[in-house]
Amino acid sequence: MSLTERSDAGPLAADDPERIGPYRLLGRLGTGGGLGQLYLGQGPDARLLAVRAISHRFAADPAFVDRLRAALTAAENIEGTRVVPVHDADLDGPAPWLASAFHDAHSLARIVRQRGPLTPEAGWQAVVELTAALASAHAAGVPHGALRPSNVLLTPDGLRLTDIGIAHARHPGGPGGAPDEAALGDPDYLCPESVLGEPAGPAADLYALGAVLHFATTGRTPFGFDTGQGRTSAFERATAYQRIVRETPDLSAVQDPGLRALIAECLAKEPAERPTAAALLARLEPAAESPPPLPATPPPPAGAPATPPAGAALPTVPAPPAAPPPPPTPPTASSGRRPIRRTWFVGVAGVLSLALVATLVLLLGDSDDSSTTASPGDRGGEGEQRAPGSDRDAAAGTFGFDWGLTVADVVDTDDDFGDFVGLWSTESSVVVGTSHGGLAAVDPATGERLWTWRTPEDGRLCNMTPGTSDGVGAVAYESARGTAGTMERCDRLQTIDLTTGEARWAEPTPLRDEGMTGAPTPLNGQALSIGDGFVTAPYGEGDPDQDIDFGPTDLLVADLATGETRWRTAYDGAPEADGCALVGEALAMRDRVYAVGACDGAEVPQLLSLDGESGAPARSAELTGCVHSTDVPTSALLTTNGDHLVVGCQPLTGEAVLHTLSADTGALLPITVGPFAERQLNEDFATVSPPDSVLLRGDTLYLPQAPGDDVAGATSDGVVAVDLTDGTELWRVFRSGAERVRLLGGTETEVEILADGEQLPATVYTENETATPSHRTTLDETQRALLENTGPEVLSARIGDRLVLAFTGASSPQDPVLTMLDTGGADPG
Repeated sequence: MSLTERSDAGPLAADDPERIGPYRLLGRLGTGGGLGQLYLGQGPDARLLAVRAISHRFAADPAFVDRLRAALTAAENIEGTRVVPVHDADLDGPAPWLASAFHDAHSLARIVRQRGPLTPEAGWQAVVELTAALASAHAAGVPHGALRPSNVLLTPDGLRLTDIGIAHARHPGGPGGAPDEAALGDPDYLCPESVLGEPAGPAADLYALGAVLHFATTGRTPFGFDTGQGRTSAFERATAYQRIVRETPDLSAVQDPGLRALIAECLAKEPAERPTAAALLARLEPAAESPPPLPATPPPPAGAPATPPAGAALPTVPAPPAAPPPPPTPPTASSGRRPIRRTWFVGVAGVLSLALVATLVLLLGDSDDSSTTASPGDRGGEGEQRAPGSDRDAAAGTFGFDWGLTVADVVDTDDDFGDFVGLWSTESSVVVGTSHGGLAAVDPATGERLWTWRTPEDGRLCNMTPGTSDGVGAVAYESARGTAGTMERCDRLQTIDLTTGEARWAEPTPLRDEGMTGAPTPLNGQALSIGDGFVTAPYGEGDPDQDIDFGPTDLLVADLATGETRWRTAYDGAPEADGCALVGEALAMRDRVYAVGACDGAEVPQLLSLDGESGAPARSAELTGCVHSTDVPTSALLTTNGDHLVVGCQPLTGEAVLHTLSADTGALLPITVGPFAERQLNEDFATVSPPDSVLLRGDTLYLPQAPGDDVAGATSDGVVAVDLTDGTELWRVFRSGAERVRLLGGTETEVEILADGEQLPATVYTENETATPSHRTTLDETQRALLENTGPEVLSARIGDRLVLAFTGASSPQDPVLTMLDTGGADPG
């Protein structure tokens, strides 16, 4: 067996170099967290290393190179073995690179997602080893800067921490060095001071440590963002940022009270209130250094008994057996819904046996005749040494579909991919938007790229309108990525011709006043949409660089043909003459703009109606059951098909509340159907994300449906159809064996769904009121494997008989981002 097979490295691309420095390249390991391509390399002494080619975007920045050089120099003083060292580097040549120790090991992210959370005993062990790694790094003056589960490797000798200091060189934080939005794109382990643009030093690592421990012991991050599953909405990221700064996370899922208290201490909003790594290690070292029975109790954190459980001593890690025991039979891979808690770390004879970490690494690998995995984990992690796509590739690079495109195929740049932003479709093209790659259109029949559009001055694409109008879509972008503060400043509005890919306006419409340093940020709401002859967008009047405002945003309406501003609000957080102010989403429908507002004398949010030509406001109706907050945008979501508006929000208690409004009548009606699919719909409407789990076609609304008490004998998920003219249910269908249903497309009378479960192979059904699908296409094994590996976030576009699937979690060059399934020959149901 070859080295590349044993390390699970993907093949080199045609334009990859054969060598970097003295190292012969054997394969690709990943993108290196956006800093540059990561390779598996072999030195003259046959030693394997992870060789990173620094992206030209960073290599051309002298300040970054200086910070990286300083971090690498300081890292030479790190003592101990818990930190993966950098063995070699050349930062002065035309193509800078660095080479780190290579561990053929799994990441904590992969272990938890595949095997379930750690037991409390193993959680205490992780605390000790990760704190020791951070303490040694901080003592040398090197903060990590991007601690997350994907940077924690489980080796036979215990936990190892990768990429110390590298991320901090990229995102130094603080005045004059605020990290660009790429640092904030993943809020799962982000501390409040980073969101606010304040200095983020060692204390940020302790915050991330608390978040990592919460994930390790519960399987979820403290706020439940789980961006490894994909986040496409700038407004949803903004909602996450607000919660990080304002809210206290619910830690009740952490079983051990001591661990829970320690995590809470690490997650303190103020950096000064978090323990230092050295102080925390001093509290934990007695448990780590003494053999069982457990030594004297270490001092607990303030206000809580953060005491390791009895028997939580570190054993000596034994040498791996000559022949590892056979791996336990893993559960059948399902969609990731209905997770089953699996306690795969076990305390033996009262002793915390993290020797099981070593055993687990062996168990997760195959026998001597199989390959092992090189540190897979969350997509885009700073330190992952994984082989993206290596276990998914199908013949001819199609991933088993009629055609398939990777990130590298779609994004014509060696820059990092950033985030998936949106998807448009016409009769002859599919357009995908990515934050760092801009827009790319492909032919739905062949997958051939038709055109690309990049934001001027290498700016970041922030947002795309949910729909298009007469072959035109609108985008918001920032004029110069990473130079305006801690997150994207969506200060430019432009329209794009979907046929040619050309900008339609001679100049973009500015989304801030002349001479102002501030610009709209997602913190203040999202309102990008197209109506009859106009575009709506968020408009900034304040200076968020000086005083980040978590309150309302203002709204600008521009002429679709010329880009000239028709009108804008000037609320600035205060009510207009009608006593109302914007507090959340806004969306155009026909000739009006509908927005969520807070009005004087009203206890619940109001649905406001503004004239698209003049901006004259009017109260439309009360959003009964919705929650209003003065600190953050109201958690209400709007979506429309041009004829009907659907408004969803979270009530004070219970499930999501839905309303429908007809463009013809203007009447707001409640939608009265049975229990919604809580695992999809409730989460979407609670986090203000684009509703890929609801579908509007004509006068019909389709919703995923989970069986409830009102459905006799139902045990599987399905779909429900709702009449948008009166809000009542038309019909519902449950598909036997389905544990997840994703809505793909449809008409007013039929809906196309993708259903799958442990007992149901992934199948595309065309459902209708007869409960007998008119068509059915069962995906083959290769196609199903792709869906299982890419996560649940899949968008779709139906163009004739062709179904284009977009995988929103894609990030690495070899990751699939678009595939096409021709269902013209689908079997009748």
